[in-house]
Amino acid sequence: MKDQRLYQKLNPQLGRVEINYLKMGESRIRYADVGNPENRMVLFIHGAPGSLEAFTGFLKDPRFRQNFRMIALDRPGYGHSDPGNPVISLRTQATLLQPLLVLNQHPEKPILAGHSYGGPVAASLAVQSPDLVGGILLVGAAMDPEHEKTYWISHLLRLPWISVILPPYVLSAHAEKESHVEELKKVSDSWREIRVPVTILHGKNDWIVPVENAYFTNNLLTNARKRLVIKEWTGHLIPWTHPGQMKQEILIMVESD
Repeated sequence: MKDQRLYQKLNPQLGRVEINYLKMGESRIRYADVGNPENRMVLFIHGAPGSLEAFTGFLKDPRFRQNFRMIALDRPGYGHSDPGNPVISLRTQATLLQPLLVLNQHPEKPILAGHSYGGPVAASLAVQSPDLVGGILLVGAAMDPEHEKTYWISHLLRLPWISVILPPYVLSAHAEKESHVEELKKVSDSWREIRVPVTILHGKNDWIVPVENAYFTNNLLTNARKRLVIKEWTGHLIPWTHPGQMKQEILIMVESD
């Protein structure tokens, strides 16, 4: 979705909407910024594949617009953030997103909401910028290297001629998928350093990112104030199927501070 169409979709009649770009080194990251800048920030980080459009329902919510400043971004390689040119390193992705946290003007630090692949990005961001993060919501987060699944299409995508006919976001997702296990092994031990509140929200019937990821994360976060929420009869697409649950968990985290 191009900038102007996205701007209109986010309903500026409800209040402030900005579509901006963050330039960091070789990366150019698009993000949508809505709500009063003086409200507490919630930063949404999408999975693979995906884009900031995964969270338009949250960005348009009148109650959340009134009470929060919300930012959602196209991760490197997706949407309008250098499509087809992903940043494979979880640590580097976290570094690229850190300037967005600095935009927070509220006394309370931002809450990170990461879905799927966005989960380990959020956790890595919290490790690298502990003084800038106030809480984390991990939704169907792909955190456990031992339960990272490989699908038949991954083998097909390794064929050289396939890259010519596929859209850039698929190539970005494939590149991240191919390196995800090794990247998780590099960073997962550091998540023990996280000391802010963390809510782990996962569907018990998630066949894309198995629920074992949630238990792995819960056991690993030894220094965080944790809340583990396993939803029965629920799959991977929680931002679309259970957005109300995500909003509730954000509000619980804010109210418990």
